[in-house]
Amino acid sequence: GSEAEPIAHLLLRGERHGSTTIEAALVQLRKLGSEALPPFVTVLQDSAQPLPKRTLAAWILGRLGQIEAAPPLLATLREGNTKLSRDVATALSVLSPTPYAMDICRYIAEDDPLDDRVRWGLYEALATAKNPESLPFLMHAESTEVNPGCRELAADAVDAIMGEHVGPDRKAQMAWIRKNHPEWMRYFKEQVHLPRGYVNLILY
Repeated sequence: GSEAEPIAHLLLRGERHGSTTIEAALVQLRKLGSEALPPFVTVLQDSAQPLPKRTLAAWILGRLGQIEAAPPLLATLREGNTKLSRDVATALSVLSPTPYAMDICRYIAEDDPLDDRVRWGLYEALATAKNPESLPFLMHAESTEVNPGCRELAADAVDAIMGEHVGPDRKAQMAWIRKNHPEWMRYFKEQVHLPRGYVNLILY
């Protein structure tokens, strides 16, 4: 067994040892890098496990800060379990999942309508990811998301990627991109088709 397993076993028992003990265990696990992930991924992906244990595994995977945790977390969203998906979305937002931003965009677009709290968590994940490739999707969501909170979070994610507040005006946003990051324009040309629920932006 790995060095992570006994610590994982203690953490996943779900006993409240106080936050200092939990934090100390996480510090130990972080030292192991990606080797710390398997015990938690196994529990997360096992639908026979009790839900509180799986949500705890998701929480821990977020806080271990290893980007390799993103694919199993994203895969778990596909189960459609609302409570678990909320915790998974939060874990993804803690991870700053830059390489997986487009997977998150596609998930939001394909699986609409999602639970609002799941959507919020996923937009927060896109804000921490700060991947400019997700800008076309986020700028579209700023004006089309039904939920006002989600529209606001999409706008926050746009600001996070741009590094300043440009505002929701599409022309102003495109002008800012052309001036400051012309290399991002290719993302608008490439993303003619995201899945159902996504309409390509009009280029000004």
